[in-house]
Amino acid sequence: MSWNYYKRRDCPACNGARKDCRQNTKTGLIHCREIEANPQGYIFRGYDCLGFGMWADQVEAETWTEEKRQQWQEERQREREREAARFKRLLSDSERNSTIRAILNQLSLSAEHRTQLRRRGLNDEQIEAGMYRSVEQWQRLELAVTDRLAGVLRGGKRLNVPASGIICPIPNHQGQFVGWQIRFDDSDDLPKYIWASSCLANGGMLLIADADLTDLSIDLTFPVKSETRSRRTL
Repeated sequence: MSWNYYKRRDCPACNGARKDCRQNTKTGLIHCREIEANPQGYIFRGYDCLGFGMWADQVEAETWTEEKRQQWQEERQREREREAARFKRLLSDSERNSTIRAILNQLSLSAEHRTQLRRRGLNDEQIEAGMYRSVEQWQRLELAVTDRLAGVLRGGKRLNVPASGIICPIPNHQGQFVGWQIRFDDSDDLPKYIWASSCLANGGMLLIADADLTDLSIDLTFPVKSETRSRRTL
């Protein structure tokens, strides 16, 4: 899917009550998580799989034709086929873990970011165990990794990071890193967090994290001195 992310106060559904609102550029639907939203001139279309309410412009909805509906359904089917083909290329958990660790071993954590993590309740031992790292915009890697990992740009020498921030690696219940989120330094014009995502051949962003990361059974914990402590919200 292709998304237009609203800047603060630009969302017509909630008028800026939330900062993670977005519009699907293909369907025109506005996805807003504000539960009190009740915008004038829009029709509620239900919830998406992430819990965002979906709002359609009333005028556009009323002029929706059967021909357009058929075109949309055909495009959805083509998109599902493209997505199924992409999923076949995804790495196993073991391959993701080794690739992500190869990336993290090339990065470091700045003193400023370490201080931010401490202020949020993490001690140095937890920070080291979590392997948090600082990244710059379009972070360059000295050693290339496979670009089959979501979050790595074509060629394997840069990360798909639109702004500087902190990489927060996500382990599964076996302690293998299977993905990451980026917490941006400045989230005024961006969501506070985004999942690692892939990039299309034409340079456009495919904002879909690896399929298995939508599995809610992933255990967001990490070991410290043979104990398992919950990862804190940053």
